Amino acid sequence: MFDITGKLIQILVNENQKTGDYEVLFDGQSLPSGRISIKLKQQITMRRD
Repeated sequence: MFDITGKLIQILVNENQKTGDYEVLFDGQSLPSGRISIKLKQQITMRRD
């Protein structure tokens, strides 16, 4: 998560995940008020036999 200036303020998940649906619970009470941005990254690997 990044603040409006682009400063990293918190990492929610930083690991590879298997295919599927995920939910991340987040309590932002310790963060200062204001806008935040979340960056999601997806890598797609296709295999062909």
